[in-house]
Amino acid sequence: RSPAPSSISILDPSSLIAFFYPIWLHLLSVVIKASLPYRIPIVYILVTVPGLMPWDHIESRFLPWCHIVGAVSPWIGSFVYHLFMNLERGEVVYYKLLQLDMLGIWISQSFGALPMVYASVFCLPWACRWLILSSYCLLSIWGLYK
Repeated sequence: RSPAPSSISILDPSSLIAFFYPIWLHLLSVVIKASLPYRIPIVYILVTVPGLMPWDHIESRFLPWCHIVGAVSPWIGSFVYHLFMNLERGEVVYYKLLQLDMLGIWISQSFGALPMVYASVFCLPWACRWLILSSYCLLSIWGLYK
């Protein structure tokens, strides 16, 4: 006696691929559509901003990189968060993703603002400038801790 036709079609690999193909295609399109608005600014910032910097006229090479990192970090944090936020891995993973998103915002607010703070105290004496910049960095780290 031969097996029923329905059991043959279920075990056939081509029918399994045909069954799961629309699901994978849909998931792939959702991931691409959800992440596209975050990938475009990341690539644009990394391609254009370093070329716009006046590297020959800058004393400190650290400050322009703070500006670039501050500009791109919230986009990277949000990209990773929105890419993986629908995973059903539990509350712990979700909150870690949320913390990563908030870390991107913190980097933007602290490192991204460091060139502005430096420009604000540029004309002050060295000791006063160092005190203000050190205080800003320590308060930023304390803000991350909170």
